[in-house]
Amino acid sequence: MHEPALLAAIRADPDDDVPRMIYADMLLSKNPRDRRGLLIHDQLAVAQGVAPPAITNRANQLLEEQRAALRAAILRDLGYAWEPT
Repeated sequence: MHEPALLAAIRADPDDDVPRMIYADMLLSKNPRDRRGLLIHDQLAVAQGVAPPAITNRANQLLEEQRAALRAAILRDLGYAWEPT
């Protein structure tokens, strides 16, 4: 499955973890240090209650690092032109 199709599947059923896990795996297969892939992977582990404290801490750190970029992407999806500073 290609990235646009995965993103469409994630939007279509936000409660389904499978497309998000596939997307995270795809990002990490391209670059094992991809921050978005790590964030998604870690957040899924936290949500499933299987993340050790180190993974929970990393998820929080990654989320903070990605916050501005995520906000910009969401606003772009909604049709607003805003870029993080």
